[in-house]
Order: sequence, then C-alpha cells, then structure tokens
Amino acid sequence: MVYNFTGGESAYAQRMSQWLCDAPAGSIIMCHPAQGSIEKGDADDGIIRARRWEYDYLASECFTQDLINHAVITRINSNE
Repeated sequence: MVYNFTGGESAYAQRMSQWLCDAPAGSIIMCHPAQGSIEKGDADDGIIRARRWEYDYLASECFTQDLINHAVITRINSNE
C-alpha cells in the first residue's frame, strides 16, 4: 500500500483508515510524520506537506478512533 504524498490531511486519514482495515495481523505500516512546515522556514524535501498531514493525523483523536474501530493493537517493542 503506497501513496504519492498528495491529497491533504483528510485524504491521508481516509487512506490510513483503509490501510488499517486491510492490514493482516502482524502488519507494519510505515509513514514519514514531521512537524515541519515551509511557512516556518523548514527545508522542502519534496514531501514536507505530506509529512505534516501524517503528523497531524497521527496526533489526532481521529487516528485513535480508527485504531479502536479496526481493533488495532500497537506495540512499542515487538519482543514483548
């Protein structure tokens, strides 16, 4: 499941919700969140806006609710 870093925060949230729904047990979802912004003078690495959308979504109640809705259990250490 790959996306092209376009569409905005709402589209990212919809994608992530679908990825969480489709992911088999034991899956890992990789993303690139960051708090930076071009408006604040951070360097544009080509996906800086998408990084911010990801960060904002992952820090939101919407993400928490998506985890609950899709019965996702997160782990900090896979050895636990």
